[in-house]
Amino acid sequence: MSGKSEVIHCQIRVRGHLSETLLLGFPGLVAASDDGETVLAGELPDQAALFGVLAQVEALGLELLEVSRDRWASGGSFTRSCGDDSFGSLHSPPKESTHDTKR
Repeated sequence: MSGKSEVIHCQIRVRGHLSETLLLGFPGLVAASDDGETVLAGELPDQAALFGVLAQVEALGLELLEVSRDRWASGGSFTRSCGDDSFGSLHSPPKESTHDTKR
């Protein structure tokens, strides 16, 4: 293992459409919903942070369907692909819930 810091880009797929309130439990991740599933995606600083997100999924009682991850070295070089990113359009959860942003 090298001394370089690693950023993990992950996609976590769960069953169901997550409300704006539930999305607030995943700061720093963006979400897309389609076909009764939600994908949470974003960059995490390390594997411990990924495990923290997975613990949050469990704590909220969400059904975990899939976890995929890409790795980039700190210089931004791509080292592994996770496949197709064509799952809906990703959007950040709103900072305030004063209005509904549903389609």
